[in-house]
Amino acid sequence: MATWQRIGVAVVWTLSLMVGGLVYQRVFVEQLLPLIDRSSRWANAVIWADRIAPLVLVMLALAIWAWVIAGAVQDERTVDRRRRVR
Repeated sequence: MATWQRIGVAVVWTLSLMVGGLVYQRVFVEQLLPLIDRSSRWANAVIWADRIAPLVLVMLALAIWAWVIAGAVQDERTVDRRRRVR
């Protein structure tokens, strides 16, 4: 896959993660989280979900951009290898 195609995929994923972050903030944090009773039996799970969700979004964004960089480096190494063989 060409580097520009990888960048296009990464931009689409980044925009999708931005929308996911907005939905998380607007729906979960602002609307649903205040409704949770902190003394209920599910409060611990909700608190952990509130902590983990932003980390998952950031890790996905970092992973997709690392994929773009790694793919570009791999392509350049392949081109260099082909040049040396000829």
